[in-house]
Amino acid sequence: MSDDNESGNFKMFLGLIVASLVFGYYSLIEFRYLAFGQKADAAVVSAHETVVMGTKGRRKTKLQVDYSFADGAAPRQESDTTAIDAPITAGSTVAIEFLPGVAGRSRLVSNRNMIMVYLFAGVVLFLGFQGFSLFQEARKATSKPSPRSAEA
Repeated sequence: MSDDNESGNFKMFLGLIVASLVFGYYSLIEFRYLAFGQKADAAVVSAHETVVMGTKGRRKTKLQVDYSFADGAAPRQESDTTAIDAPITAGSTVAIEFLPGVAGRSRLVSNRNMIMVYLFAGVVLFLGFQGFSLFQEARKATSKPSPRSAEA
């Protein structure tokens, strides 16, 4: 193997490790909602336009939805953003997911992001396959030839 090829492979491997960390972080959030989250109907207190910073510093207009719901016996009031054209108005109800007893950890059900879980699984499977292939190649390179193959 040439040095350029090894350097390229190392950079790709390092990039995949970084990607798996990022995807893993967002997957962990999704798994927390899947494992510990509860669903509820929340009363919309207000719904208004807001400007948020998107990717690459671009500004996006979103709909900020302030809602209230009961977490056990304790009332909570929180907010989330969604697409500006979502048909949500004050006084209506929305489906939410929340982590019981954790303030600030609720979201509209429509904001579920399972793509990160799928990307994380794909990267982990790819890295596992590459690791297995590397192990097989190293084992083959260091193994001694069998006596039968030497006689032939």
